[in-house]
Amino acid sequence: YINPKSRVYIDFFNNNKKLYKQTENIADVAVLRSFPSMAYNNNTPHFSTVLFEQLLIQKKIPFDIIFDTNLEDLSKYKVLVLADQESMGDKELELVRKFVKNGGGLVAVGSSTIYNDWRIRRLDFGLSDLFNCHYYYNKEKPSSIVKNIFKKGRVVYIPEIVPSVKPPSGGFNGYIAGKYWKLSANWEKLYDAVRWASKNNLTLEIGSPDCVTVELMKQEKTGKLILHLVNYNCNERYQDIKVKIRMNKDRKKYKLTLYSPDIDKPVQLSSDYNNNTLSFTVPEIKIYNIIVIE
Repeated sequence: YINPKSRVYIDFFNNNKKLYKQTENIADVAVLRSFPSMAYNNNTPHFSTVLFEQLLIQKKIPFDIIFDTNLEDLSKYKVLVLADQESMGDKELELVRKFVKNGGGLVAVGSSTIYNDWRIRRLDFGLSDLFNCHYYYNKEKPSSIVKNIFKKGRVVYIPEIVPSVKPPSGGFNGYIAGKYWKLSANWEKLYDAVRWASKNNLTLEIGSPDCVTVELMKQEKTGKLILHLVNYNCNERYQDIKVKIRMNKDRKKYKLTLYSPDIDKPVQLSSDYNNNTLSFTVPEIKIYNIIVIE
């Protein structure tokens, strides 16, 4: 048995499979889940990473979760996030350094890089030259945010992510219950850090409540951009959502079509194009919208 309300969305997917095929997501940010960091310490690195990802989800900054081997090629991303990724090998540090030298942005939190990949304590941050601050052995870590321009890139060091829901006194032991997945108390500083590290060049800007999340995809074969919008507050509809997308190609005319299981038929949307930025308004979202840009 399938609930009739769910059937509407299943049927929509089956009738519009062409919108989901052969797509690749467009992500500005890469969040590293370093294997040694997560394996040696199943408390702080996990919680900090979850809270940073929660920020990116609610503030509509498309991101990928990456692992150590993905550091070999970060060319797709504008910003790399190290959220208390404390144990990293010298090879991985050099790949991060190369990314920043070539113009990438880096946001590092807390104890990131203080251990090597065997969790042996370094005398200082492994990337202290990028952070432009120090966490010497047996000394206190920095207490304030530090911004640094390193070669062609930008780096922000943030001492900690402050949870809005106090964690249990004994830590999480690998499992983080849903009630802790909330925007941090200092989320605005994290958000500003990502924007600054990206040189204020994030692809998406969407004026919608935090409960509306997004994913931006591209179909390489057709050249179409496909923006997915999901409203997790199913008791409310939201109108007049302003969207801005920075485009890589200077084409001033675009066709925009809104598809949704919540409306009777597709709707053509008007748009403006200025300074390589496409602007348009989504008239309403109930649960799920797709905007196809071609």
